[in-house]
Amino acid sequence: MTASPHSDPEPVVRFDNVGMRYGRGPEILRDLSFDLPRGSFQFLTGPSGAGKTSLLKLIYLAAKPSRGLVSFFGRDAATLPRRDLPDLRRRIGVVFQEFRLLNHLSVFDNVALPLRVAGKKRSEYAEDVAELLAWVGLGDGREVETIWDASPGVSTNRVFRVRLEDGASVFAKIVSYGSFIHFRQDHQRIAKWSELLSNTRFSDFLAPIIQKDGEPYIYRSNRDWLVFCEEVPEGHRLPNRLSDGQVESLARELAAFHEASREASEHLDPTWKTLGSDVAGLFDRMSEQFWREERHFSRNELALIERHCESFFRNAERVGYHRLPKIPVLVDWNITNFSIQEKGEGGFSLFRRWDYDWFRIEPRVLDFYFLSRVVRAEGDTSRFSYTPDMFLEPRFVRFLSAYHEVSPVSESEILFLREAYRFFILSYVLNLGEHFFQWSLRMRLQRRWVEEQRAHVVTTGVEQRAPATMRFVPPRLESCQERRLKSLSRTRPR
Repeated sequence: MTASPHSDPEPVVRFDNVGMRYGRGPEILRDLSFDLPRGSFQFLTGPSGAGKTSLLKLIYLAAKPSRGLVSFFGRDAATLPRRDLPDLRRRIGVVFQEFRLLNHLSVFDNVALPLRVAGKKRSEYAEDVAELLAWVGLGDGREVETIWDASPGVSTNRVFRVRLEDGASVFAKIVSYGSFIHFRQDHQRIAKWSELLSNTRFSDFLAPIIQKDGEPYIYRSNRDWLVFCEEVPEGHRLPNRLSDGQVESLARELAAFHEASREASEHLDPTWKTLGSDVAGLFDRMSEQFWREERHFSRNELALIERHCESFFRNAERVGYHRLPKIPVLVDWNITNFSIQEKGEGGFSLFRRWDYDWFRIEPRVLDFYFLSRVVRAEGDTSRFSYTPDMFLEPRFVRFLSAYHEVSPVSESEILFLREAYRFFILSYVLNLGEHFFQWSLRMRLQRRWVEEQRAHVVTTGVEQRAPATMRFVPPRLESCQERRLKSLSRTRPR
């Protein structure tokens, strides 16, 4: 091998007059002096027995030279303490011709093995390993430089910002609950929905899901599922408390977005997941001992939840749920998961939306509960408390009035608002709360709901007649606000 000049003061690898022999035999390698600069491509060729394998062993620290100096990243390998060698080896990637994989371990566990040997806990490396395997499977070709945890810290989902070698970034979301079939189907529908919006002014509103071979790329590793979304410009955030004009602008924008989504839904297949299937699932799970014990519900509290399930089915059919138009909805709206583009005189248009955890194809009023939280007088805060009081606020009526001007709301949809709220409590708080909220928050929301319902029974004296009179929405909503909302649905838009 011909010596090369030292072109980099601190190359990745530097050999200086290196020789190597096995035992007392003759030198297989002698007088080797060369550098391997950062970012360079080097090729080692030669006939069988020329010493190629021996040289590679020196490069990845599997063997020691008989003489000479070998340095890595500016450090002399001969003088390094033994304890520092593992860290140095981990900076050198080697792909062996025969792979060197352990047959009794999965691909995931083979990749994670060095981390386990280094004493890392599975909880510390599992998500990083899954993301790297997923990115390799995508076949993008760009290397991953860094991974940052960008999880909001509210739900059990994990979100990571993955920075690539060319400076671009993508977001990786890892989910480990529910049905993989629903997860995959939801993202297929979202991708199709985004495509169907391409000829509207909302063509860039939904953050694109990264695809492979024309389908959203979904990586599955045991009970973990991962999807990548492109990073998009954020635009402007709405303030915590909206002005009256901003409430009306948001209503008109959402109405226009729903109208565009309604047209798209004509070419969008439904999903296997429905409101009815979720409430029926909760009804069935209440018979499971583990589910009951894990939530610490008493027999009376379980009976209360069962009555609310029955009320949902009865009332949903009564108001004509099956005849209501079904469109793609995102359900969870808050000022941190969408952005706007400001216009003159305080107006704005929707700009970007990310976070599809609660996606469904259902009546559009499922979007209204979280939007009522955004427009409420208190403002959209990080204090989680899910009550129906926002439906009683004049600001929500202002929101619906402006929405109605663009996309008329029917009386059946107004009546279904109460069942949409009931579904939210039954499904997202009581049934699946451990997946959508951190443990302490989930327990607080569940116990608060139970206590409020028990207090309602006591103060109204309707314990014996609870199946007929128990409700999520205070009675005055029906006697006052609901009449106003119904009358709104009968007015013609200006």
